[in-house]
Amino acid sequence: MVKDLGRPYYLAKFIPIRYKRKHFVVYGLPAIASALESSTIADINVLEGHGWIVDDQRPATPGYKKVKYNDAMQSIKNVLNYLKIDTINQKLQITFSGDLVAASGVGASAAQCTSLARALNNTFNLNLDNDQINNAAYEGEKAYHGTPSGIDNTVSTFGGLIWFQKNLNGKKNTINLLKSPLKIPLVIGNTGITASTTEVVADVRKLKNENPKKFNKIFN
Repeated sequence: MVKDLGRPYYLAKFIPIRYKRKHFVVYGLPAIASALESSTIADINVLEGHGWIVDDQRPATPGYKKVKYNDAMQSIKNVLNYLKIDTINQKLQITFSGDLVAASGVGASAAQCTSLARALNNTFNLNLDNDQINNAAYEGEKAYHGTPSGIDNTVSTFGGLIWFQKNLNGKKNTINLLKSPLKIPLVIGNTGITASTTEVVADVRKLKNENPKKFNKIFN
């Protein structure tokens, strides 16, 4: 999952494609998520000075980066703070690139957060395992989604095909790595619309509160 390209590049190779009730995962329903062979790459250079700067070179849906700019900056701050990276006595130049088109619905934010966590891990020799990388990426995802389920960053971290169920009691989520006996064809369309997952999840929450009986049937 960390690929050395001869330069200090660290990537989130596994991009989540979620199946079945994806916006209900925050309520503890299980879901299946799959990975794609597209990548977001994070490159970190340590410079003299303080703070951090970002060069986002990812291909993107027109307007996506502008709409998501504040979320992206806060997500980086979240990951840096979670991993206790010193940005007072050193300056970080963070570059994002890769072949994953940053767009709504493909886990672009999770890929960005995961690749950043891996890059920091390798740059500063933090010796993090996948669970710790996943936790750091989850902190970054909070900037994008408010209360993320954790499924996107999990599949971005572990890759492959996973069965995921969020633990609503604050304990460890259920993560089972799956294998498919067949290759499954998948077509992904991009409408060009940049959506807010936070707003969509809020809409689901509102509908659930307005019609709990209907949603209990869906949940069960």
